[in-house]
Amino acid sequence: MKLGTTLLEICRQGLYCPLADIYIDPWYPVEKAIITHGHSDHARFGHKKYFATKITNSIMKSRISPYLVCEDMQFEKAVNFNGVKVSLHPAGHIPGSAQLRLEYKGEVCVGKEDKKKFSKAFTLMNILLFFPHLVNLQAII
Repeated sequence: MKLGTTLLEICRQGLYCPLADIYIDPWYPVEKAIITHGHSDHARFGHKKYFATKITNSIMKSRISPYLVCEDMQFEKAVNFNGVKVSLHPAGHIPGSAQLRLEYKGEVCVGKEDKKKFSKAFTLMNILLFFPHLVNLQAII
């Protein structure tokens, strides 16, 4: 499902950045997952590699498994995924929680999780997560 941006789409596993080949808070196991915070509706078991803030990685290793493969991301320091600059910024939801910023060739997408104001992509993701009966999932899958 396209979201009006080339940076994000919603697929069966959740919110996906095809250019970076990375998922954001995915619902099902994936190769690479950026996790915005350690709550169980965002941080799930089964991903091959987790990218999150140091605090969130510590929460996940304590809550999910000490054997998770995690890479710490520093706030406001971009990491390059296939040419897409991905950075995390303090969200204030819980310790270690992050807003996500994606940038590619001048296009920028910012998502704020668990806040009163959501970007279009993150709003759709939450609708799918909490109200799946409102969406034709066959069109997405």
